[in-house]
Amino acid sequence: MLRTTSDRQLETTLCSLLIEEVPHRGGSLARIAQLTAKHMGANLADEAVALASAYAAYAQTRHGPILLQALESLADRVLRQSNGIERLHLLEKIWSSARSSLKTYGYLRTCLLDASLDEIYRAYPDEQIPTGDICTWIALAQVALRGGEGADAFAILDVLDKRDPDNPFVREFLANAHVARGDFAAADVLYRKLEDDYVWPAGLIRLADASFGADIDSPRWDEPPDRFSWIPCGNIDAKARIFVVGIDDRYAQRYLPDLIDSLTHTQAESPWLLHAHLVNPTQETLNWIAARQHAGTPVAATVESVPFRETEIVGTRRVVEMRTYYACARFRMLPHLLAHYAQPLWVIDADMRALRPVHTLLEEAGYGAANIDAGIVPLNERARCLTEYVWLSLSYYAPSPETQRFTQVLARYLNRQLAHDLWGWGLDQAAFFAVLAWSERHTPSFRVARLPYDFIADRDVQHPQAYFTSRVASLE
Repeated sequence: MLRTTSDRQLETTLCSLLIEEVPHRGGSLARIAQLTAKHMGANLADEAVALASAYAAYAQTRHGPILLQALESLADRVLRQSNGIERLHLLEKIWSSARSSLKTYGYLRTCLLDASLDEIYRAYPDEQIPTGDICTWIALAQVALRGGEGADAFAILDVLDKRDPDNPFVREFLANAHVARGDFAAADVLYRKLEDDYVWPAGLIRLADASFGADIDSPRWDEPPDRFSWIPCGNIDAKARIFVVGIDDRYAQRYLPDLIDSLTHTQAESPWLLHAHLVNPTQETLNWIAARQHAGTPVAATVESVPFRETEIVGTRRVVEMRTYYACARFRMLPHLLAHYAQPLWVIDADMRALRPVHTLLEEAGYGAANIDAGIVPLNERARCLTEYVWLSLSYYAPSPETQRFTQVLARYLNRQLAHDLWGWGLDQAAFFAVLAWSERHTPSFRVARLPYDFIADRDVQHPQAYFTSRVASLE
């Protein structure tokens, strides 16, 4: 793309200020970049050019992290203040200048998934999308896939892959198109290549049997019983609804009280129990659990201590590891919990709140408890995109042999991925997708109910028939 005189002047001015003003501004390059762009009357696009140029010049200096933070901050603003294809182009510009930013990669990926045909037509009313506009072509392919036109979507992505085989977005979405066609081997090849570029999210997954089939029956990937300790709740009613969360200490202190209160108020018609798998809890949290038990609250726990490593990228990497670990912990514990309780389990997010008694949920969804082994809330079954395929804020597991086998494979898969250093937010969803795909091919007797999306009240859309409200943490 040709760069205008205005663009070059903006870059020159910015670089001059960076060189001349840094000593007098305490090294706040991000602030200088923003001030410069605003002083020049810049819009979001001009700011993207300015910051991208500054990052290109200073990425390898001590100022690089500051500028990267400024680019991610700009990406946040782009997400809020722009829309349609313009938003795609702006995020692509930001991501292209800082390909190490997983946050921006995630923003762009989400927008590619959500783009509509109307947005594409508004940007190109003559329907002539430029050959080089890779993002819009990917968005068009996603529209086709959502509309059931899988062949058209595959054709578009296949052409893009030949033009730009190193583009991680093309690679990931083409892999997803292979999954939709049932060609898991071809998808696996692309996902393996993605691991070299982006660990999150699609690079986490390997769908072909050959990639993890040999480990399915390997007990070395089982969670050893001495890895965790139990805090039992005494006698449990045989008809109790058991809710399971996996949580770290900070979330436990912040969200468990509200979750327990909501269960107390909504599940009074039948006995219930909340089981919390606690990762690295403090003594304060353990004392709180003991106090709630003493007060008669039906709460139990398992406790696990994990020595998270210190890495060179201490902040972001360590946070990703911690969040990933406790998100996966509830599913890694499922085989043990099913064996221990021998009762149906409802696995939920810790930051959810109950709105209605769940004893009618399966019946309202059109299923009987005796007729299913598990229940999930699909987000987009037609697109079959890995981390968007299933919404794991709410899932159900019956104590059947088929469910025990599924959860055992899922736990082994997660343990194997974590042991191979394949961390990343969304690993629990990606792993669930992989093992469900494996199960569909190898254990067709495993019966999975598709629960209505409306059973969860999203942060954006409230449903009167919802049983839980989700993503409370994202509202605060």
